[in-house]
Amino acid sequence: MTKDAEMERVGLRRELTMLGFISTICCTVIGGGINVLTCMIQVKAPGVGPYVPLAFLIGAVPSLVAGIVAGALSAAVPRAGGHYTYVSRLFDPFLAFFSSWSRFVGEIGAFVAIAIGDVALLAAMCKFWGAPAAGKWLNAHTLEVATLIIIFTWLVNVLGIRIYEAVVDVMFFILLTGFFIVVGYGFTHSPAEYLKAIGGTAALKSLISQAGGLPKDVGTLSAIFSAAATLVFAYVGFETGTQAAGEVKNPEKTVFRGMLIALGIITAYYLLYSAAVYHAVPWEYIYAKAALADKAGSNFTVPEAMAPIMPSALAGYVAFVAAIALLSDLPPMFLSTSRMTFAWAYDGMFPKALAKVHKRFGTPHWALTVLMVVSVILTWAVGEFLAAVDITTVALLFTYLFICMTGLVWKFVRPDIYEKAPLGDKTKKAVNWLGAAGAVLSLLFLGEIAISDPTSFGWWVALMGPGPFIFYYAYNRTVKKLGPEKARERLMTIPPE
Repeated sequence: MTKDAEMERVGLRRELTMLGFISTICCTVIGGGINVLTCMIQVKAPGVGPYVPLAFLIGAVPSLVAGIVAGALSAAVPRAGGHYTYVSRLFDPFLAFFSSWSRFVGEIGAFVAIAIGDVALLAAMCKFWGAPAAGKWLNAHTLEVATLIIIFTWLVNVLGIRIYEAVVDVMFFILLTGFFIVVGYGFTHSPAEYLKAIGGTAALKSLISQAGGLPKDVGTLSAIFSAAATLVFAYVGFETGTQAAGEVKNPEKTVFRGMLIALGIITAYYLLYSAAVYHAVPWEYIYAKAALADKAGSNFTVPEAMAPIMPSALAGYVAFVAAIALLSDLPPMFLSTSRMTFAWAYDGMFPKALAKVHKRFGTPHWALTVLMVVSVILTWAVGEFLAAVDITTVALLFTYLFICMTGLVWKFVRPDIYEKAPLGDKTKKAVNWLGAAGAVLSLLFLGEIAISDPTSFGWWVALMGPGPFIFYYAYNRTVKKLGPEKARERLMTIPPE
């Protein structure tokens, strides 16, 4: 390690356990994707029909591949900052910053989407629990409540990693209770029973008529792939745990194994959950309700879809779990993004104040505060769930591209780290091949979104604009201070703990 005066210990504490690491990843990923998009994808990708579970499976592939690669690379470079840190040290500093800037854009978009989407779920909970007036008030004050949710998330993260872990562990347990209820009811009820509960075929036809009819072509490959591209958003956050690798106990063992366990849990959860919903609820009903909700400027959710075949109190609890599931995305995502900005600041890309750690709580409080302020501003600027989803999906696919490219080339760029990485030879070779496959998949999904939704793709391109200028301004400043060789060495040396 270079004995540069600036390369002091960063001050983050290794207090995150294996359970906390797995809970962090699961709580980040399982949320809005399953409870809102399971239904609203019918509007975003008309024609997907009953094949939503299949679209979830296809949408999982690039995220699962990138997740395995990310877990391996983070085990080799177990420091705060996640993919920015290991891509810069194992591949190239500029590409690391540029792709992590895309992740930054995507995560901020996700904060906004999640905070807004959570209000719809809280409103549904109020309706089921006999408080429709409260639900109407929430829908009428969506942005104000979303702002309070973001502030709560900021507070949980600022108060320290132990409080953070306790909160996400409880949220993860609540997620599992809702999962078993929905899966149990979904697989033990048929569409015929559901039709009877809503008033029969005549009621369904009336609803479809109000929604303007059904899509003409259902189940086409283009519709399913279009849905899958949007559902990549459902897997946002799998790499969150690696952002906190600098705070994980025994990272050489915990990070890679924990990532594999978490990815297995998430995949099983999503497939069973969505399959249970579409097993019980006719897709035509979900499409019509989602289309009407979209016209009204709101969202149709899984708790609302399952309510006709559940007791009202239980449906209310499922809505509560769905709200917690969506809310549980935010603390880990704030954790991950703040650690990335922390790593940027450590490398001189952002102001050094963002690399400061609170003396009492051991958290990067200034980085967290900046994220909170930016998220609140964008919440009021964007104001819609699906608009934020699309930008986030593009941004994260671009990030996956460079994670996978690093998995392909790190053997050649940094053979010194490759040889010492705490992974078996077969695992390292698998990471190389998965890196190649993941890069191709990421490009395919990016191309699909660029064609099907050029507006969101254009917004992402515009938001990426400042990235190269920030890097070269900061890098040139570091070159003037340290000289070209030391500046490059700093960005290629694994940071101290």
